[in-house]
Amino acid sequence: MKPGRILLVLFVLISAFLAPKSDSVAKGCRVCKGPDIKCVVASARCMLSNNKAAKAIEIIKSGLVKNPGNPVLSGLLAKAYLADKNPFWAEKTLRRFLQGHPEDCKARAALAWVFVKQGDMEPARGELEPDECRATSADRTRFALIRAFIARASGRNWDKYYSAAMRQEKLYPGDLAFLHYLRNQKEPAYMKPLSLRLELDGGYTTNAMAGSPTDPGWSQGSSLLGKVNLLGRFVFPLAGWFKPSLELGLKGNGVLNSKYRDFSYLDPYVRAGFYLFAGYPRLYLAYAGDLLILARERDKGRYFYEGHRLELELDTKTTTIFSGFGRRIFDEAGRTRWELDGGIGKIVQSGDVRIMAAAALRYHDTTGGVYDLAGGTVMLVSSVDVWRGLYLRLGLTTGLDYYFNSGGEKAALVFGTDEKRKDFLTKVSIGLFSPRFAGTRVGVSYEMSYRDSTADNQKADFDYLENRIMAVMKWDLSADPFEPAVVQTGLKNMDYMPIDYGISTTRPGMEEERIQDMLRRDEEARRGSSCVE
Repeated sequence: MKPGRILLVLFVLISAFLAPKSDSVAKGCRVCKGPDIKCVVASARCMLSNNKAAKAIEIIKSGLVKNPGNPVLSGLLAKAYLADKNPFWAEKTLRRFLQGHPEDCKARAALAWVFVKQGDMEPARGELEPDECRATSADRTRFALIRAFIARASGRNWDKYYSAAMRQEKLYPGDLAFLHYLRNQKEPAYMKPLSLRLELDGGYTTNAMAGSPTDPGWSQGSSLLGKVNLLGRFVFPLAGWFKPSLELGLKGNGVLNSKYRDFSYLDPYVRAGFYLFAGYPRLYLAYAGDLLILARERDKGRYFYEGHRLELELDTKTTTIFSGFGRRIFDEAGRTRWELDGGIGKIVQSGDVRIMAAAALRYHDTTGGVYDLAGGTVMLVSSVDVWRGLYLRLGLTTGLDYYFNSGGEKAALVFGTDEKRKDFLTKVSIGLFSPRFAGTRVGVSYEMSYRDSTADNQKADFDYLENRIMAVMKWDLSADPFEPAVVQTGLKNMDYMPIDYGISTTRPGMEEERIQDMLRRDEEARRGSSCVE
C-alpha cells in the first residue's frame, strides 16, 4: 500500500474515533423507541447521572405524553428540573400532579423538598401537614425526616421529629441514607447494634512455625496454611450515653503439614463491656478473656494459656488511645505473667488514600523471671482505592522486645544462650482486594516476616524468615433491627415517588477497617516477637 493511502486510512480511523457521538451512545444510555415506562425511567436516570438534565427532561416528557399523571415520571421530571436549575418548573410539575392526586403524600413530600432546596422553610412546613394526605408508615417516616432536617437547618430542636421517624415501622428505600445522615448528626459515634465479620485465609507458607505462640527455638518447614477470624458484636441500643456491648470471637491457625501440626491452634475470646458518651470522644471499658488451645497431643497439654484482662479505649474518631492490664496463666508456670500494655493509633484520610498508624508499648512480669520483657511495636497500613472499589493494601510492622532478666545459666536452659535476649521483628505485606459484593470481598496477599534474635546459636535459633501468600475472603454484615424496615417498591409499584436528597453516607471499602482491626490482624507478628497473646 502506498504511503498516501496509508495516511488516508489512518486519517479515517482517527476521525471515526474522535467523531462526536450522541449522548446516549457516548454515555451508554438507552434510547427508547416507545413509551415504555421502564425504558424511559432508566434512560432519564442515566442522563441525569451524566449531567444531561435537559436531555432527561425531553425523555421524561415524551414518556408522560403516553402515561399522563404517572407518579414515577412526575417525580423524576421534578428532579430533572432541579438538576437543570429550574425550581419553578419543578414546583409547577408537582403542583399539577397534586391537582389530580391531592391525597398523594409522596408528591407532597417531594414538593416540600423542592422548597427546602431553595431555602424556603415555611412553605415546606406547610406541605407537611399530616391531615392533608393519606399517609402510610413510610410516608410518616419521610415527613418526620424532612421536618427534622428543616428544624435542624433552622437552628431549632429537632429531637422529637428524629424520634418520631425512628419509631415508625417502614420507610422508602431512598430515605434510608437520609435517615443515616441525620442519625450521624444526632449520634456521631453511633454503632449499629449487630455486626458480624468473617475472614478466611488459605495459602502457603515457607515457615510453618513463624509466629507460633509456643515460641519454638527453631524454625523450618513449609506447609499449606489456613486461617479463620470470626467476630460477632452486639451493642445494646439504649438511649443516652451508656451502651453495654458484648463481643464473641474465634481466631484459628491451621498448619496442614503433619510434621508441624502442633503449631495449629484455636483462640476463642470474649469481650464484655460498655461504651460511654453518644458522641466523640467515646470511652470503652471492658473485660476480655481468651483461651489458646493447641492441636498437639493431650499428654503434652493442649490448653496453652488463658487470659483475663481489663481493657480501655478512648476513641476520637480519627485517634484511638488504648490500654490493657491483666493476668495470663500458662501451662508452663514459669511463663505465667502480669501484663500491661498501651498505645495510640491514628487514621488519616486524603482522597482515595487512607493511612492507619499505631504505636504500642508492653511490659510483662513473669513468674519465672526469664520471660520478663519490655517492648514496643509500630504498625503502618496504607489503603488505596485504585478503581471502583478495588483497593490495594500495604502494611509494615516493626517490633522490638528486650528480655531484661534473661542471660546467665538459667536463661541458657530456656533460650540456649547466656546472652540477654533481644528480638527485632519486621513484617511487610501487600494485598489486592475486590470491590464488595453482597458484603463479601475476595483478594490475594503476600507477607514477608523476618525476626532477628540474639538467642541464635547451635542449641537454639530464634531467628526466622517467612514468606507467605494467601487467598483471602472477607465477609461482613452490620444491621440495626430497631430502625424502620425498608418497604419493597419499584417500577412495578407505580405509586412510589423517590426524592433525591443529595446526601450519601456510603464510604469506600478501605474505610471499613478500624485501628482495633489493624491491631488484631497484626497480633501474629507481634506474638512472634514477644510471645504475647
